[in-house]
Amino acid sequence: MRLCTMTQEHGSKPLAGLRVLEMAAIGPVPHLGTILLNMGAQVTVITRLESGPYDFLHSFYAQGKEHVAVDLKDPTGQAKVLELMRNADVLVEGMRPGVMERLSLGPEQALEANSELIFARVTGYGQGGPLAQDPGHDINYIAQSGALNAFRRGSGKPMPPINVAGDFAGGSMHGVISILAALWGSDQGIPLSKCWILRWWTVQLLC
Repeated sequence: MRLCTMTQEHGSKPLAGLRVLEMAAIGPVPHLGTILLNMGAQVTVITRLESGPYDFLHSFYAQGKEHVAVDLKDPTGQAKVLELMRNADVLVEGMRPGVMERLSLGPEQALEANSELIFARVTGYGQGGPLAQDPGHDINYIAQSGALNAFRRGSGKPMPPINVAGDFAGGSMHGVISILAALWGSDQGIPLSKCWILRWWTVQLLC
């Protein structure tokens, strides 16, 4: 079991020793990384060289994390990321399906660099299917999945919540659970679709 190889001294956090790479993004990915960080993981954020200054929310999720800026379109930058993957336990990314592959940083290249790497992908509509390439936002996920219907009083109109339901509950929280399950078990690739998870959640509410 992988967790047995991590530092488990008395008083240490449960994920102490876990090394996580977080591909810079918005929404659930930085939230997911912060949850792992708070449980003791070492989180390194890979940012683009052209990234602008952090706003307040991004600054909040940047706290306590290391940051490495690379040019992801340059072979030298890609080689740097692959080198980081060789020494990591988990990689989390939330890019549109196919983007990591076009950057030569997809699961095939990642697992060639490190066969033990857990490659976690957080997308709105999964890695395949008719909506996979569509841009998505929290309100889209909870509306299309039917979960928005739960946020109403009586026969009134639904009141859209802040992004705790789609991005955080549907994306980052289930992402954390999936990563912990992969650490416990043997699976390495975790394709995670927020809309699919919310559909499952809606079914549970209606049953």
